Amino acid sequence: MDVLDNAFLWIAAHFTPDAYLVSTKVQGLVWSGADLLLVFAFLRIADVLRAGQGAPPIRWRYVFLAATALLTPLLVFARSSRGILLLESLICGVQFLILVATLILERSRLLGLARRLGQRYGTGRE
Repeated sequence: MDVLDNAFLWIAAHFTPDAYLVSTKVQGLVWSGADLLLVFAFLRIADVLRAGQGAPPIRWRYVFLAATALLTPLLVFARSSRGILLLESLICGVQFLILVATLILERSRLLGLARRLGQRYGTGRE
């Protein structure tokens, strides 16, 4: 057997239900944190584009994003894999709905930005 086989055998022998629960919680915290940063950056870009056109700032999408930020630490207190799955699904679901809503509601501004960037840096079709 090679080193990789031995590593997988060791993991299988020592990976308890508690270790699974802890690793799933850590994974949920990391992914939710990364999604939070991604959605926040995307909202900031949309907000800057709105300000450039004199449109009012985004409010409710930030409120929903803040709600997911408040829910994320609750993953630590989940007692079962089902609890983690349900909470993580709620958190990620709201975050991705915010992304979709922003793409739909800000599509003209985002497409305008993409066009300007394409003209500035070239489209790569030369």
